[in-house]
Amino acid sequence: MNRGTALLCIFFSWQILHAQPAGNSLLWEISGNGMAESSYILGTMHVFDMDDFILADEVDSLIEHTQTTVLEMDLTDTMAIYNSVIQLLMPAGETISKYLTDAEYAKLDAYLTELMGTGLASFDNTKPIFVMSIVLMGGGSAGEDNSVDLYILDEADYADKKFGGLETFSQQLAMFDSIPYADQVRFIMDALEDANKGDDTRDALSDYYAKNDLNQLSTLVLADDPLMTAYSDVLLFNRNRNWIPVMEKYMQEGPVFFGVGAGHLVGPKGVLELLTQAGYTLTPILPK
Repeated sequence: MNRGTALLCIFFSWQILHAQPAGNSLLWEISGNGMAESSYILGTMHVFDMDDFILADEVDSLIEHTQTTVLEMDLTDTMAIYNSVIQLLMPAGETISKYLTDAEYAKLDAYLTELMGTGLASFDNTKPIFVMSIVLMGGGSAGEDNSVDLYILDEADYADKKFGGLETFSQQLAMFDSIPYADQVRFIMDALEDANKGDDTRDALSDYYAKNDLNQLSTLVLADDPLMTAYSDVLLFNRNRNWIPVMEKYMQEGPVFFGVGAGHLVGPKGVLELLTQAGYTLTPILPK
């Protein structure tokens, strides 16, 4: 697996499974530890054909049953997102093209022009994470019909639920600020290579997700790339640890439906294990 595919996995929040509570599901009940009512957590996939989503009935029912819907970021807080847009700009003297060869510039410029109707010059002074997200998300075309996160958002809005986020847009941007621009640009080009040629791993991710098979997802090992391994704490594990007290605060106020990238669930540093260590009981929920 090259860095582009590995980054796709992390960007969509996948990770190798080393240990987790017994069970094999993307959807879990969180109970115990003095809570009067259970909360629930779903491992999401940010780009996915929702026609294949076999947990839809369970998710709809649990969103209706709970009080608050919480994703990684509160996508309904448009003012906070708008106020953070300035953070997308690189410091003076920094550009994406600074880290590209002429051939790489031409390749990325052509891709963005075809996809977005405008070339790299329009994005050159934005931080690489912005362009990387365009490439990974296929131009930002994800909608309710091909995004688990947006499906959850739509269902919760229809059910008139409160919304929340585990971290802010500013915090997500700050996370990437700790990664050198040169490495971030390399991630863009690797992702672009995968986008141009297609990648079997993408199909495998979707297939395992469609089957609600967290254990099979765990076979997609990311540890074979030293560069990705070097940033696993930044992109995944530190965030998992930071989320636990935020989750607990939400759950103290009433039952919650959480949606986070599926990779955040698994492993000894995953959310399921961290919640178990904090005294909660995690029970897998399977489709009926």
